[in-house]
Amino acid sequence: MKQDSKFRNFIKKFKELWAVPRYRAMIKLGLWVVFFIFVSLYINSLDYLKKDYTNTKKDNENKEVIEKFKEMNNYNFSLNYSGKEKITLSGKSYSNRVTITTTNKTYYLENSNLYSIKDGFIEEKIDQAYIPLTNFYLRPSDIYNLISLGKLDEEIRKVQDNTIINKYLVTNKAILKHYQDTELQDDDDSSIVVTTYEKNDQIDKVVIDFTTFKRYAEFYNGEEYVVTIEYSEINNVLPFRYYEKAELTE
Repeated sequence: MKQDSKFRNFIKKFKELWAVPRYRAMIKLGLWVVFFIFVSLYINSLDYLKKDYTNTKKDNENKEVIEKFKEMNNYNFSLNYSGKEKITLSGKSYSNRVTITTTNKTYYLENSNLYSIKDGFIEEKIDQAYIPLTNFYLRPSDIYNLISLGKLDEEIRKVQDNTIINKYLVTNKAILKHYQDTELQDDDDSSIVVTTYEKNDQIDKVVIDFTTFKRYAEFYNGEEYVVTIEYSEINNVLPFRYYEKAELTE
């Protein structure tokens, strides 16, 4: 009852003020001010939500592309080591099978088994240490794992060819801890740089600069050591498999 009485008194007072032209103008002005404040807050909240949605969408799109790269196993590739020794490899991948061609030799990798190829047939099973190949540089899933140890440092969008360049930094400490379970005792905070090139929602090039990686810097006396991998015919490689000649002639 007390609240009803207060409300009736408020309405009565409001009517009295409204009857006076001067107060009526002030009330109208106050209502307009409240209205515009409300509209301004509403528009700003929409702008904030739009920005938040755009950033979330952008993060999800980037995540989707990098996730697709992680799962990629059907492609042609060229791989170049630029350092004290310059090495070029090329080949193709289909599921768990990979062919690797060097200057004068072709190899066939199936699961974890490596074979040399001669005249289109498996020649012999060999030790991977005998060729200049490290799967760490080759498989997209391993590059993805490496990127996951670091952080995105820079994103560049090239309008002319719709290329998105993402640069990631991965510290020496993170690499040695993850892959060798080794703790660096010094204050070394240097990082390797992993750069991905994305076009049409596919990563088709990766450049890994190991120049500042402590283990390689010591071995190569601080010289440049860069690995460049380019991918083509993504998801368009037909199934293939190599056999020993004897398997087909029996």
